[in-house]
Amino acid sequence: MDHYGCYRNTKSDFDELAANYKETCNILFAYSENQVDCINICLNGSFRKLGTMPFGGNPTGRIWVSCYGKGVPNHFAFGDNASYISEKMHVEMWAAHWISNILSEIGARLK
Repeated sequence: MDHYGCYRNTKSDFDELAANYKETCNILFAYSENQVDCINICLNGSFRKLGTMPFGGNPTGRIWVSCYGKGVPNHFAFGDNASYISEKMHVEMWAAHWISNILSEIGARLK
């Protein structure tokens, strides 16, 4: 984490994020890969799905991802690629790459 409280693309930051996600399956944090732009992201794997979700598939076992002020929330698997994330969340490709990287790094640490 940098001195502003923002997580970065580092091993120690991903270790900390994964440990916190493992504990609660619901974390909210600021993230930046370039230390200029920033996204506030919420990863929630502890939601309760009720009924059938039309046009949204079945998110059981997936992670609900939302970014403050960017795109729309959607559910993804650890390791989903950036183009899929960009399409489903309606976010720019740079943000989708960051989200994809976050999901991959955290997912790898949960195994």
